[in-house]
Amino acid sequence: SIRRQRQMCIRDRKKPTYNTDFVSSYEYDFNDNHQVIQVKSFDKKDNFAFHIEDYNTQYLYDERGCLREVQLLDNFARPTSDNKGVSRYQYTYDIYGNLTDIRNFNINNKAVLGTSEVFQTVQLFDSIGRITFEASYLPNYVLQFTENKWGASQYTYINNTRRINYNKDAFGENLNTTLGVGYIEELLDEKGNLLEETYRNINGSYAITLSLIHISEPTRPLYIS
Repeated sequence: SIRRQRQMCIRDRKKPTYNTDFVSSYEYDFNDNHQVIQVKSFDKKDNFAFHIEDYNTQYLYDERGCLREVQLLDNFARPTSDNKGVSRYQYTYDIYGNLTDIRNFNINNKAVLGTSEVFQTVQLFDSIGRITFEASYLPNYVLQFTENKWGASQYTYINNTRRINYNKDAFGENLNTTLGVGYIEELLDEKGNLLEETYRNINGSYAITLSLIHISEPTRPLYIS
């Protein structure tokens, strides 16, 4: 069965108003597992909020309850697309529930050729949930590089608080970016948050060293992406 809930933005407890996205109300549908399966966004006149891309979005889950697909719909419940040309996002997980694969499809169910052109994002994890590999691919499984030639990330763990993030090309070989960075030595806290990064070229010499960079979540160095 489907349970429906309406959430409205009210001013002075009476008059409808907008939030920061200029949406006045949301309509949520939930499945028996209390998971959101569809969200619709409306303006103050109760029309669809056409100014946002995901004004009518459908969510599908696998048997474990993991999000499997996100489908963008128009006001007639037909597939539509966002400004990157993506109509459907497809997600795959490993046996531990880690997200390992994201694929983007256009309205014709083909590999997306939108603004970002990213078709597939792959992440691999070890048996205790630590990320070991991360890469994005263009259609036909062509490895995507950043502007500064960072390709795939391969992580090797020295211990629970130290790891090395290697820059890999399409053949799995170590590669220097245009900034001379071949790998990054990363210091983590006990929760996996990134504390410090040391940049080296593929020969092991220093490229650039930044100390005590406090970041809420592990992330690729900003100047590389």
